[in-house]
Amino acid sequence: MRGGMAARLLWLYAIGLQASSVWTAHEYGEVSIGALLTMTEPEQSLVEVALKQAVLAVNTNGGNRSTSLSLQLERLLVEEDTFVASKRVCRLFGLGVVAIFGPHSETMASHVLSMCDHKSVPVLETRWNYGARREPLSINLHPHPGTLSKALSDIIRSSGWQSFTVIYEDNQSLMNVQEVLKLTLVDDSIKINLQQLPVKDYRTADYRHILRRMRDEGEVNFVVDCRTDKVLKFLKDAQMVGMIIKKYSYFITSLDLQTLRLDDFRYSGSNITGVRLLDPLSPHVGRTLVEWQRLELERGGPRLELSNRQLTTGAALTYDAVTLLAHAIDELQGPLPLETVSLDCGSDAIWPHGESLINYMKLVKFDGLTGPVEFDTDGLRKSFSLDVIQLQEQDLVKIGSWSSAGSEMVPIKLPELQTAQPNRTIVVTTVMKKPYTMLKPSSTLRRGNDRFEGICVDLMDKLAEAHNFNYTLIVNRAGTAGKPDPVTGRWNGMIGDLLENRAHLAVADLTITGSRGKAINFTTQWMSLGISLVYTKPMKQPPSLFSFLSPFSLEVWAYMGMAMFGVSFLMFVLARFSPYEWENPHPCNDDPDELENVLNIRNSFWFSIGSLMQQGSDIAPKAMSTRMIAGIWWGFTLIMISSYTANLAAFLTIETRYSPIESADDLVKPRNKDIKYGLFAGGSTADFFRKSKVHPYNKMWDVMNKTKGVFRSDDEEGIEAVIKSNGKYAYFMESSSLEYYVARRCSLTQVGGLLDNKGYGIGVADHSPVQASELSETIIKLQEEGMLAQLKNRWWKGETGGVNCDAKKKKGVKPLSLKNVGGVFVCLIFGLSVATLVTAVEFLLEAYRNSRDEGVPFAAEVVRELRFVFRFRGNTKPVKRPVTSAGEAEDVFIPFSTDSSLQYAPAGFGFPGRDPLT
Repeated sequence: MRGGMAARLLWLYAIGLQASSVWTAHEYGEVSIGALLTMTEPEQSLVEVALKQAVLAVNTNGGNRSTSLSLQLERLLVEEDTFVASKRVCRLFGLGVVAIFGPHSETMASHVLSMCDHKSVPVLETRWNYGARREPLSINLHPHPGTLSKALSDIIRSSGWQSFTVIYEDNQSLMNVQEVLKLTLVDDSIKINLQQLPVKDYRTADYRHILRRMRDEGEVNFVVDCRTDKVLKFLKDAQMVGMIIKKYSYFITSLDLQTLRLDDFRYSGSNITGVRLLDPLSPHVGRTLVEWQRLELERGGPRLELSNRQLTTGAALTYDAVTLLAHAIDELQGPLPLETVSLDCGSDAIWPHGESLINYMKLVKFDGLTGPVEFDTDGLRKSFSLDVIQLQEQDLVKIGSWSSAGSEMVPIKLPELQTAQPNRTIVVTTVMKKPYTMLKPSSTLRRGNDRFEGICVDLMDKLAEAHNFNYTLIVNRAGTAGKPDPVTGRWNGMIGDLLENRAHLAVADLTITGSRGKAINFTTQWMSLGISLVYTKPMKQPPSLFSFLSPFSLEVWAYMGMAMFGVSFLMFVLARFSPYEWENPHPCNDDPDELENVLNIRNSFWFSIGSLMQQGSDIAPKAMSTRMIAGIWWGFTLIMISSYTANLAAFLTIETRYSPIESADDLVKPRNKDIKYGLFAGGSTADFFRKSKVHPYNKMWDVMNKTKGVFRSDDEEGIEAVIKSNGKYAYFMESSSLEYYVARRCSLTQVGGLLDNKGYGIGVADHSPVQASELSETIIKLQEEGMLAQLKNRWWKGETGGVNCDAKKKKGVKPLSLKNVGGVFVCLIFGLSVATLVTAVEFLLEAYRNSRDEGVPFAAEVVRELRFVFRFRGNTKPVKRPVTSAGEAEDVFIPFSTDSSLQYAPAGFGFPGRDPLT
């Protein structure tokens, strides 16, 4: 034996010499580890994040260890192919990894374990593995399925269940619950049924037919063992068949129940219980996630958006596995320097430290994310604990715990799980009316309550779930709420069913009235409503002859006319002031005797009109002031014409509609005498008009009694009469039913508001096992939770064929008022004011130059120019020439009248036929 040991040592020494590369981790402080991640792994991303963050934590702060160590992570993705997996493992061997984190796939894991055992490289696993013993060089942080099965058995046994169904997915699921199935050997009074789920993709699988069969068999307790991603689908299908109510209990074996969104079941009353290995609310988990975010930000990475509830058990086990390896390497490097070797799959070389490292990992003890981490000599995890959690209204709440220390079980702290109470069957009478109670459209024969649908059926489901009773729907033969016989006083309809002990409850569009309240009990109203009028939508109104004036209001048209007149006149006045508007009428004559101004009163108006019509003219201002007026006027006209064009397009494309009645009061007006109106003669609406003492409702009742053919047998007939009448008939009905029909008949509309206020209630017989007060409390709770509003939206406008008529409405267009375009007028006035100021400056400067050239006082020159401007006659102006030294003469202002205008002439020159001094 000693010789064999010596030979083995010599062989290891030779292999070490032949290794392609050998280095000491203790010297360089860097160790490579490998990870094989399955590409189809559901929680692939979370496991990868946990790996990265665990390595980063070890490299940054030592992972709460005393020595420093640098881990180098080599991640490789593997497919469900052993050949590809072999290539990936050989590549990791070549990188000199000291350990490999194996894939979750059972087939791939077995192959990887075989290769790593051959090369003496440790494998760390976090997967479910039922094997009783581990490979010599592997260690698994996942609790052993046999121990988990024992824990599930203990928890279920403490619940006191005498009958339950185990719902499993595959053979692995059966191994998980094998100890649960053995409960019949311990107690022969326990009855256990088995039901396998269909092996399909959870996104396409349908569990409702299985659940419906188990419901009909009377089973109320279930143990569900399936993948976590199928649990939510299973519970939703159970909810769809009415099995998520108070009497049903579900025990979920998945360790990741806390990661699921169970908000839809929190208020169901159903008992949903499970177990967890990871407590997401523990301080250790919270600190670790905060540390992950800090480390990721320090290295320049993105912020990790990961909450405590999103962390899966697999990711937490992976993080603990890296921490375990780091502790073991630290312990191993003390007595023996750790050397990493690049291995070749084609050689017989092995890593000499593999067995030592795996032995040190079995000795490590620490508190991880999944609780205390400790292993036995076979590499199986021991001394772990499970939390028993239950879904309550606030959230998943810990209600007990299970733990194992060696082979002794700690007593379980778990309250008794809820068991089903004795069923109570209640008979509920109703009438067939949309959308309250209707027959389901189906090609197959349906029986019992499964035949019906509607808001009343959904309401009864909620009440039965809250008060733990079963109910049977019956349809009243008369199809009415009921009224007393005038001779015998006996009620018919649904109220008659309650009084004659044929039913316990009455659920329909049953209005609470005083006379009915004296006969039976009512719950609080579950829907508020009132009487309203349904009529055809407003008819199209023919356009008027002057509809082109509609885009602007009369006020805007008036202000536009005044603006055009004011701009034209101001341009004419300022053009006479400005010297730059006076120009030579004969361009060929360089020395004209007079100047001409083209912006006379007619041309100014023509320029404004042409600009307003966006046509322009051959007349254009030349002075800065008049050009400013033109520019601001162009801006004004641009905005006004654009606004007119846009609003005109809307007026021409959108129909204007007209309705002869805007409220119920308009029906009694003389102009609407051709419009008939009626109602359902046998309901509370007729009682309202019959008993009303308010005008005009009492008058309307008299008119309806005198008019033939206005009363209808039901609301459906009344709706059809309104549609076919072409605006000659209106119908009074309850607003709730009116909203239902208007949502489906876009040619109808509700006219006016509500004539009264009332509500629907549930009729309760005196002999009913459920009292009206109890139902009222539940109805109020459903109202506060918004459940009744949700049900109404579903049956009125949701998935039951409602049409969004509002989307088809075209809103009318209002004419633009002065508020819409008032800013344009402000800009126009401001521009005109500035132009006037500029003209005044130009006028005074020119007068100053003339007074200086002619040697006359400035004031006299201004007065002389003002006289010429305000005479408003003539369109020409004499040319002023400066006094020359040769003639020693000065320009003299000489008024004469050849064309009734002022003329300028040099002093000393005569004019034909005139005395120059006159």
